[in-house]
Amino acid sequence: MRFKVILFSLLILAGVLFFVDYKITPVNIYTAGQLNGQRILLELAMTPASQYQGLSDRQSLCADCGMLFIFRQSQTQTFVMRRMKFPLDMIWLNNNQIVGWSQSLAPQSSEPYTLYNSPKPVNQVLEVNADYVKNHNLKINDNLIYEKIK
Repeated sequence: MRFKVILFSLLILAGVLFFVDYKITPVNIYTAGQLNGQRILLELAMTPASQYQGLSDRQSLCADCGMLFIFRQSQTQTFVMRRMKFPLDMIWLNNNQIVGWSQSLAPQSSEPYTLYNSPKPVNQVLEVNADYVKNHNLKINDNLIYEKIK
């Protein structure tokens, strides 16, 4: 009987830890990059947990920073501005090349959320502060260059 209670307790703990990890796992892999010749500090979102959380619940993002979502394959990606506190530009990339963007997306605190779809299949999405695209004169086919920080 005692074994069953311990086993049950461990299973509940494992479930709670999984839920917490899935919901609030911070993104903490950073890399330096260049976009249209301008330096940018990138926070990489490569896991489902970090991609779900994204920039939600943050107060701000530095002027030369962005969050880069990296996916295993190119496909139409859909994003929302769930629990955002500041407006964003979303830059849609395929194999490090800009294929489009969505500009000055307003934060949304409750459902129903507006869906933002990539204009083509992409394997990367870069979220930056609103007006970044305009202020940095980005163009379709510009390349994002980056490497992992060790």
